Amino acid sequence: MIRHNKTAFTMMEVMIAVIIVGILAAIALPRLTGMLQRRRYDEAKRVVLAMAGAQAHHFLNNGTFATNMTSLDIDVPSSKAITGAQYTILAGASTTAVSMGLKTAAGNGKMGIDMTLQNNRPVISGYWWREDSGGVIGAGTLHSGTSSDVWNSAR
Repeated sequence: MIRHNKTAFTMMEVMIAVIIVGILAAIALPRLTGMLQRRRYDEAKRVVLAMAGAQAHHFLNNGTFATNMTSLDIDVPSSKAITGAQYTILAGASTTAVSMGLKTAAGNGKMGIDMTLQNNRPVISGYWWREDSGGVIGAGTLHSGTSSDVWNSAR
């Protein structure tokens, strides 16, 4: 009788491999999600800072704040262009104050700037914040790179 050597994985070996892959996925997925979220926040922060600069420039040239985004000399991407439609651009202004920013598509997170007049000059009281349905849950400055940076702590 001729004996054929057949080799195959046992069910136990397959189950061990599945468990190992599951553990690796459980470790990697939260890190990947955090990186994607941080990238979106960084992009939104860049757009908000650009809006602040454009608003100050508009005030210096015209003596008033722009009341809409089209009045600003800036290429602000539309909601669709900001990393997978994660943000909607918000703007509200008067001749003496402006509040501009971005709101998440879900509506539960916002980032923005406030500008006011001090001695007839525009001053960024620039902060950015994160909200949920209960209101503001943290705020930090636009130039913050410290732990007070709520977008860092939101990872």
